[in-house]
Amino acid sequence: MRSSNLVVTDLAESATSVVLLRLLETLPVRTEQRSGYARDLFDHWVDADGDRCDARREVLISEAVVAPTVGTNCSLSGGQWASIYDGRAEAGNGSGFDVDHLVPLAEAWDSGAYGWDRATRRRFANDLSYVHSLVAVSATSNRSKGAKDPAEWLPPDVSVHCWYAEAWIQVKTRWVLAVDEAEAQALRQLISRCGDWQLGAIPQTAVVTAALPTTTAPTAAATESETAANELCHPAYTPCLPNLEGDALNCGDIPRSQKPVQIKTIGVDPYKLDRDRNGEACTA
Repeated sequence: MRSSNLVVTDLAESATSVVLLRLLETLPVRTEQRSGYARDLFDHWVDADGDRCDARREVLISEAVVAPTVGTNCSLSGGQWASIYDGRAEAGNGSGFDVDHLVPLAEAWDSGAYGWDRATRRRFANDLSYVHSLVAVSATSNRSKGAKDPAEWLPPDVSVHCWYAEAWIQVKTRWVLAVDEAEAQALRQLISRCGDWQLGAIPQTAVVTAALPTTTAPTAAATESETAANELCHPAYTPCLPNLEGDALNCGDIPRSQKPVQIKTIGVDPYKLDRDRNGEACTA
């Protein structure tokens, strides 16, 4: 991990249900449009950085509980994974795990992607910039979910329902996607039952206004969403840590009052704070 001269001051938790509900209310509400959808309209699992690991394998590597050995042409071996949706585990090469688009491609199409160009759909389908856009989960849970939204499907593990609702809102906000009335109501009910301790920090991630159709000006909702998402915290940790590029933060930068740091999803630790991968970091 590279060193940093940054000193983190105490930050108030910003990932409250009030903030999430505010973000939800900025999203346009409209009836879904499924007409014309085909999965191959989204170029998915591309190798954007040319390292021979496509987006699917990048997610498997980053979310492994035990890191796999990466071989020729990004072949994986010796890894271990745990599915956040249902707790199922697998060891080996990850072939029994799917990488789920948290907001499914068909749902994205219904919610506004039908107006995107192919390059924007490609970016959405391979979005590695927000930690929960793509999630490594058991094939069983992913097939059960299909293209359903939170009004129709939630992870079998009820303990992650708050996380799931938060991540769903984040992805829809990030890509300025609409929600239908049943979906919005289900999300409101979920978030209203979640305590702040069950929710991570709202990430500092700009709304992807390029996702809007080129003939459509950014809406007031998109502008408000961008304001709400600004100057906030890293989505992988609690309490609130600043959202920085790469692994720019280490335990020495974090004040005692913010330790130990909780890892929201074991194996998703961009700052590499959790050396023993037990979900609790900076304990010494």
